[in-house]
Amino acid sequence: MSKAANPNKPKKQETEADVAAKKQQADRERIRRALITLGDENKKVVSQVKAVVAAVEDDVELHGELLCNTVLACVKCLPTKLSMYAAWLAKMAEQHPKFAADVVAHAVDELRAAVLDCKMGSTQLLLRFFVFLANTSVLGVAAVLNLLHEVLSLSEGLKPSKGGDFGVFMALAQLPFLSQEAYQQGKAKVHSLMAAAQRYLASRGAHWKPLLQLWKGDRPDRLEELFAAVQQQQKDNWSLKVVLHVPGFRPSADGMAEMPAIALGISREEFRKSRKLQVPLMSFHLLTDPSEEVPMPTKDRWVLEDYILLTVEMFAKDVDECSKQILRIPVLHPHFEAITVETLFSEMFRLPATAFLPLFYYRLLEACAAKQASMKQLIDQAFQALIHKVQDMDEECMYALAEAFACHVANNNFKADWKVFTENEVNPKVKRFARRALERLQRLSDYPNMLVRLPQAMRIYASAEPLPASGLPVVSKPQFGRLINLVRLKDANADLVVQYCQWLMKSDTKEPEAPASSATEAPEEPKEEAEPAAKRQKLAEASKKEVLERFGDPPAQPLTLQEVAELVMSVMLQQGHKTPTHMAKILDGHEQVLRQLKPEESDAGYCRTLAKCVFDFWQAHGQRLETTIDSLVQRKVITPLAAAEVALAPGQADAMHVWNVVDNVARKSLDRSQVARADLATAKKLGKEDALAKCLEPWVCLLFLGLACRMLAVQGRAELDSAVQESASLFTSIFTSLVQKYEDASKDATLQGIFLQRIIAIGRKHLSDIKPLVDAAESRIPRVKNHPDVAAVFKMLSTL
Repeated sequence: MSKAANPNKPKKQETEADVAAKKQQADRERIRRALITLGDENKKVVSQVKAVVAAVEDDVELHGELLCNTVLACVKCLPTKLSMYAAWLAKMAEQHPKFAADVVAHAVDELRAAVLDCKMGSTQLLLRFFVFLANTSVLGVAAVLNLLHEVLSLSEGLKPSKGGDFGVFMALAQLPFLSQEAYQQGKAKVHSLMAAAQRYLASRGAHWKPLLQLWKGDRPDRLEELFAAVQQQQKDNWSLKVVLHVPGFRPSADGMAEMPAIALGISREEFRKSRKLQVPLMSFHLLTDPSEEVPMPTKDRWVLEDYILLTVEMFAKDVDECSKQILRIPVLHPHFEAITVETLFSEMFRLPATAFLPLFYYRLLEACAAKQASMKQLIDQAFQALIHKVQDMDEECMYALAEAFACHVANNNFKADWKVFTENEVNPKVKRFARRALERLQRLSDYPNMLVRLPQAMRIYASAEPLPASGLPVVSKPQFGRLINLVRLKDANADLVVQYCQWLMKSDTKEPEAPASSATEAPEEPKEEAEPAAKRQKLAEASKKEVLERFGDPPAQPLTLQEVAELVMSVMLQQGHKTPTHMAKILDGHEQVLRQLKPEESDAGYCRTLAKCVFDFWQAHGQRLETTIDSLVQRKVITPLAAAEVALAPGQADAMHVWNVVDNVARKSLDRSQVARADLATAKKLGKEDALAKCLEPWVCLLFLGLACRMLAVQGRAELDSAVQESASLFTSIFTSLVQKYEDASKDATLQGIFLQRIIAIGRKHLSDIKPLVDAAESRIPRVKNHPDVAAVFKMLSTL
């Protein structure tokens, strides 16, 4: 019985161990809170640092490990507080040098792991922490700059496509955070770093940059902009307004004697085996103009953008908290909000792929606007500026903008500035953008409600009402009405449907067989007794009569497999059209019908027939089309290749759902290859472990285990080969279809540009998996070499 039910129940006596455990837990929470909230109060930073030192310095012996882990976790998550944690550690080192040395040693280990995993955010923040430790004399300036030299040397001999940007970017990105005194002490090493970076940039040969630009034009990426920012900082005597240096601390050339060495200790061979960083382009200027009276200098702007990007990376799991952290960035400038909006929009359209879904960045913008009302107008202005540049925008970025704009319209009660779409002469690409935005909007809102709330001038861009197609030729066939009574949502009888399909494909000269469930089937007679001819005739007539009653009149000519497949798929779509749940239940009950009808040898035509039925039936409802095709591919009823071939067949509209289907089947095909590769690696690993254990286990068990591992490896290799071959065939077909569409649109430059952009988008997104095909495009993809523009696109893709 609980205390509330029986208030007179005596309290449980706490033991000394319970009291000690509670006190220890309270102490741990106090330590965490003290470190995490360092710098949050509206007081002088120095006094806050001293207060936290006084609060936790007596806990070093008992909770030293907790202090070390907590401060490093804060370092890897809070980019604007690194100088405070460095100052705190400098104060702690005065009384507890061993503890400070342990923190530095753990930070070096964490840095080494982050570099090997190419974790951009963690690597930047840990290196930056070392720079601030040099600013506060915990570490020597020379030692930290040597560490940056070691990081930069990882890029030597590597091209950008092989990870060459990583070391240069990581080393340069920490220089703006050196204090003026630290710069003066290590000026020679800083200049040496900058010279090495300049040599790398001169030999970089970034011919792939046009593939990663939001719109046409020569725009520097973050590495080039970073180098320009550091050069500007050097000209300005290493001054920077947006970086906080805690007063009262001075750097030293050697640092504290008790501190350990901070060498990275990673060979180039180890680094080359790790994943590589691809430096994105710098944010674009939509709302700010460098020619204004009070522009933010390039060096300060780069650091502010870096604060924003790192904050997004660290707090992406919580949009609300992420928006709070962004708005708390301690930078006072009239352009702070505008630069924040520009940076988040830039990340929304980052190529070749965004770190998070584009919708995440829009939600983050809305969360910032909810807390800072003045940002709402800036977001509206950014949308308008982007829409005016749609004609020069990358195709994939245009789709992301359409999705974000649709969400923006839906969240603002359909209020927006529609003038750009309703002017007398509207650019064709702007019209296309409007159609894409409304296609996305109708997925967020009820269609009739959307039409009512949209301005009259915008309704011309809306697609047809999302309803299933009516009047398809297959509906007029007499077998359609009979089959629709057999394909049921409840009490599904797949065997009966299969029998009917087989009966439709039989020749009319043969006598139809009665269903297996027929109650009038004659019992077996002993073989020695010959059945009278009259009785056999009577049974045959009864069987034929039952078949005719159940299946109706036979067709004049036997139906082909393609006709039957079209009939069955059309009936299933009709029975499951109400909701996706209905369709899922229909497939659950009748999936085996489609499997049993599927030919064993060549199923390409069969799968294309099923996919074409779905495209014809849901031609006006893109969302249902995508979900239905996805479900059929997931169930392995149709192949990704068949879905892509039908989606890109001549005559298919340039619609959002067409490209979504192509992207989805391409991703699923590559996912299969990755799963097969992982399974094969697991089988090989098990085989190696088996070999190592032979001396410890009975030989019989090991024999069978070894055989099983070898069988798994053989099966895994076969599955991997099949998956790789499927992916190669799929992408070859996709590119071939796009080249054919480009060729057919010879009289329409706009359409040709769209198909070139689609080739770029697909190749750019999946390049790591299809690099051999892209490199050999002229020999493996028909008619590529006949079109210089297409060949140039594939050549540029191969440089990524």
